[in-house]
Amino acid sequence: MQERVRRCPNDGESLEKVPAAGIEIDACRTCKGVWLDRGEIESLAKGFHGADLRAFRGAGSFATGPRECPACGRKLLPLRYGAGPRSVIIDRCIDCGGLWLDRGELGAVSRQAQKVEEIARRPIHARPPATPAIEREEEWSAPVIVSALTGIPVEVDNPIRHTPIVTWSLIAINVAVFILQLASGNPQRFIETWGMSPRRVLEGEGLITVFTSMFIHANFLHILGNMIFLYIFGDNVEDRLRSFAFAFLYIIFGLAANAVDLLLFPTRSEVGVGASGAISGVLGCYLVFFPRSQLVTVICLVPIRVAAWVYLGIWILFQVIGASGQGPGGGINYIAHVAGFATGLATGFAVGLILRALEGPEETRPAGARIR
Repeated sequence: MQERVRRCPNDGESLEKVPAAGIEIDACRTCKGVWLDRGEIESLAKGFHGADLRAFRGAGSFATGPRECPACGRKLLPLRYGAGPRSVIIDRCIDCGGLWLDRGELGAVSRQAQKVEEIARRPIHARPPATPAIEREEEWSAPVIVSALTGIPVEVDNPIRHTPIVTWSLIAINVAVFILQLASGNPQRFIETWGMSPRRVLEGEGLITVFTSMFIHANFLHILGNMIFLYIFGDNVEDRLRSFAFAFLYIIFGLAANAVDLLLFPTRSEVGVGASGAISGVLGCYLVFFPRSQLVTVICLVPIRVAAWVYLGIWILFQVIGASGQGPGGGINYIAHVAGFATGLATGFAVGLILRALEGPEETRPAGARIR
């Protein structure tokens, strides 16, 4: 029987045999990922000290969808061991038990080989150990200090595989507009011109403000809080959706929040500004995509680590409470937050259903089939 040609799960290139730590492993020279057959991780764990890993460092690429085993074509299951920036994330074949490591992860294995061995010894269909929904953070690391100073949770355990170009661009655009607002000589007039007044829009004036208001902020603390939230949660959602879809949906989330504002307060003359509606939509998607991702926050000077579903569940509960007593006056627009979040939540579920439909039942997919 002809042996299966082993191809990289990322780019489909043929894998090469490369010596490492006294054995030969399969490696992709394009993306610098490596494939370890079952049992090879144990050999690497014993011989990694002093191994030359230079061939697997540097730039590379990652897959965008479900990845498949180079050895048998079955689905690879992402597994995470540990927490924080030193956690090990590897992909394991649910059938043959082999391990795929992306660029840079081979070095992590060399530092945490014993921990990765534990993953390799698990039963084939075993899942990673459950992470507590809430637990105390033991040390005051840089993310903890940032959370203590800003009051905003910091994500420490959800790495990305693509550069979040749109997230960074949105932050840059918002900051640039805020600088332009300050430099205008009359920031309040700038806000009144480009912010959204429901009454004015429904009278046919300033229709563009339904869009422009998403990039205007009332003051420094307003834009600081919004941009930190976008920075923390936006990159992972963009990584899952990819950049073009993320940019499109971000605008949709913001427009949906403004549409609800127009519907509920058609006679309000005060202008509304801020990216909160759009960012709330990002939070809704994040809750669907990464419910168990770990966030660090500080409560009463005690740093704790909470699952995303816990934090975002409490957050949206407070938004709903605020929205229930909100009138047409100024202040925080809780209704826009709820509307954006609900839109993002629905979008996240819809995207999940679409991806599962495109992937199809695993047993009916041909070996080597890849979703791009």
